[in-house]
Amino acid sequence: MDDDTVRKVVELSAPLGQLRERLAKLAADYAEVKADIDSRVAELAKLMGDQYIPLPPDATLREKVLYIFRRDPQQRLRAPNLSQMIGPDTHELPTLRKLLLRMTKDGLLVRTQHGEYALRR
Repeated sequence: MDDDTVRKVVELSAPLGQLRERLAKLAADYAEVKADIDSRVAELAKLMGDQYIPLPPDATLREKVLYIFRRDPQQRLRAPNLSQMIGPDTHELPTLRKLLLRMTKDGLLVRTQHGEYALRR
């Protein structure tokens, strides 16, 4: 490699560590804000009860899942049943199953038995 190429490689590589740290901080901030939003929506759902405001048509799959569980916090659902309630034409079942696992890891849902989920209280 000539000197110019080496200089460009060093110049481009130098900020990578800082950029990775910044990206990790942004991811942590995103997760914190998302958890705060989910927590507040859960509290609002408890306070509003049956008066809980319906979701807008552009709601995400995650928001739809939370809405269904929060309408009846005692219910336990499996992915196929939940899919039918949401409307199977809006998503794929494997996508919903992955989302349920993520929501369990995020502490929003609990797995009550194999393939069955409930709202974490």
